[in-house]
Amino acid sequence: MPSPAQRTESPRPTPVGIDFGTTTSLVAVLGRDGEVTVTPNRHGECSTPSVLFFGDQILVGADAAARASDESGEYVEAYKRDIGLPHFHRQINDHGAPPEVLAGFTLAQLRHDAEQAIGRLGKAIITVPAYYDERRRHATIAAGKLAGLDVADLINEPTAAALAHLYENREAGATPVSFSLPDKRLLVYDLGGG
Repeated sequence: MPSPAQRTESPRPTPVGIDFGTTTSLVAVLGRDGEVTVTPNRHGECSTPSVLFFGDQILVGADAAARASDESGEYVEAYKRDIGLPHFHRQINDHGAPPEVLAGFTLAQLRHDAEQAIGRLGKAIITVPAYYDERRRHATIAAGKLAGLDVADLINEPTAAALAHLYENREAGATPVSFSLPDKRLLVYDLGGG
């Protein structure tokens, strides 16, 4: 984890993109130089496992994954699949927990880790599966708000992948808002970890 002296803190909040995945998640920022950078988590890694462990305390990510076989608590994974579904509550230590709350724990850890690396976060855009209906989209926004994020928008994962490809292959000197679409077709296949 970067020390406070190593932070590249901006005087104003930094907008971020969050890839909230079924198996792993990450936070990225668009720098002033136009380059996209993935912010490291507290372990210095680019991605955080989307898992939780409920024991003496609530653990998120790699810390939770390390306790996966520990029977002194509840290990929770793949809860993103259930976000926004009616009547779904996972039993954790004999208490019902909606997936939005579980997602909120992961998103809060992502927010905390990103703030340690880059300072106060501004608006966030979160990726979601293309098949998410309005109920699931609203539930994802609710999870972001539970995590203390200012969710500006959601973007479909395949759309985000296509935009990232176009951005990475833009013409030299083009700014993020001025690059043009190539005169060819592009197929995006979403092979998610879930």
